[in-house]
Parts: sequence; structure tokens; C-alpha cells
Amino acid sequence: MTNPRIGRSAGMRLLVLVIAGAFLFPGCGEGDETTDPAPSGDEPLVEYSRGGGFAPSFEGLVVQADGDGELKTGGFRPEDQEITKIKVTGEDLSELEQLVAGADLDEFEGGEGVCADCYEYEITADGTTVSFSDVDLDTEFAGGNVPEGMSELLAELQSIVSANTPAGEPSIGG
Repeated sequence: MTNPRIGRSAGMRLLVLVIAGAFLFPGCGEGDETTDPAPSGDEPLVEYSRGGGFAPSFEGLVVQADGDGELKTGGFRPEDQEITKIKVTGEDLSELEQLVAGADLDEFEGGEGVCADCYEYEITADGTTVSFSDVDLDTEFAGGNVPEGMSELLAELQSIVSANTPAGEPSIGG
């Protein structure tokens, strides 16, 4: 016979985790996609964030068209984040521009994308924002719906984050 207190306890923990996740990742999950008006000349080339995991952490990257950028690492609260100014130059900037142009963000349709300890991602470029999780990236489960260009852009953004994460601050992707 199953102990009913154990069943309720596990159910309550799950409920608390689901509610906490809703507050930690508002607007994330299930392949959210929004299209903003056409970007003006002062819009960033690309914005990227990744957060979550077993020991929740956050990485946020903004790269302007001229290569100037800002990397935020640490916790989810602004006071827990370390901000690093970066510069993407030369061939790296050209490659990033090409990857942004070929990413086909508007073609991405995320799946259910829910699991414990997943990372949640958000990419904004060319007026389009997509939100997704690790589950959406696993093509075995997501049905292969991740455009190749988007996978390449994601890998490049994570490479920039890893290369610029301050010493002593572990990169969650790298």
C-alpha cells in the first residue's frame, strides 16, 4: 500500500517547482515567438540569453552592429550578475552577421519544451524573438524542427559567451 503522505508531498514539490518556474522564466517555453516592428538603426545585431539548469544560472549577451557588446553572467537577479563589456571584431563579427542573417528565426516552432533542470534560451535578431528550451533543441524529441542556421547561430553565441566569461565565473555552456 502506498503511503498517501509521500504522494501528496511529491505532488506539492512538483507544484512549487512549476509555480517557481513560471516566475523565473516569464514568457519562455513552448517555442514562444514574437515579431517586433522593423528594427531601427540603433537596434542590437543580436540578443541572447540562457538560464536555468540544476544550479540555476544566467548568461545574457547583447552585440551591437559595430561589435560592441555586453555579457551578463551569474544569477537571475541583476544584483547577482557580473557585467563585462566585450568587443566582437573582424572575421568574428562578419561571421556573426552572416549567421544572424541565415538563422531563419521566424521558421522555428518550438515544441512542448518542458523538463526539470532544462536551460531556457531566448534569441532576438532582425525584429524576431524566439524562446525555447533544451528539449526543443533535441531533434530526436522535437521532430527535427530546429533550422540549421539557428543551430549554427546558437553555437556561435555560446562560443562568444564562453570566450568572454570572466575568470572564476564558470560558463554554463562551455
